[in-house]
Amino acid sequence: MPDTMQKHVVILGAGFGGIATAHALARACMSGAIKVTIIDRSRFHVFTPLLYEAATGFVEHENLGTAKLLESGVNLDIASLVAPWGADFLCDEVTGHDAAAREVTLASGARVPYDKLVVALGAEINFFGIPGLKENAVVLKNVHDADRLRQRVHDVLHMKEMGKHRMLR
Repeated sequence: MPDTMQKHVVILGAGFGGIATAHALARACMSGAIKVTIIDRSRFHVFTPLLYEAATGFVEHENLGTAKLLESGVNLDIASLVAPWGADFLCDEVTGHDAAAREVTLASGARVPYDKLVVALGAEINFFGIPGLKENAVVLKNVHDADRLRQRVHDVLHMKEMGKHRMLR
């Protein structure tokens, strides 16, 4: 099929929604009639069902290799993930959208035209306006959160071992 007939689908966000959409489009249209471009500000897709492993895996401070191994199972390189499907990946932040011109503007200054736009930018945690909740909640949404949680548990267990905590809560 000539490129002039090819439809361009731009997907904003490479979370589960964006990745699933790209995969479904690739499976549904093997003829090359659709060009898919995924845009996300991160190079990595966070496979959140495995975050608990990175958060609860006991890793000594000195054993950074094991910590990196745990993280590698959670952070998947988006470009490598979508390349077999024939999708393109742009690591950039969307700064604007012109519906009339059918294009999105990126922080790099690039303008990406589209025929169809999928907005799958994910979700923000809602703390429901409860005072102090945001500052004191244990959030588990990315690898940095998992690392902080793992370190927090390690520190509390170490303090208990040293006799500085009588009771763990």
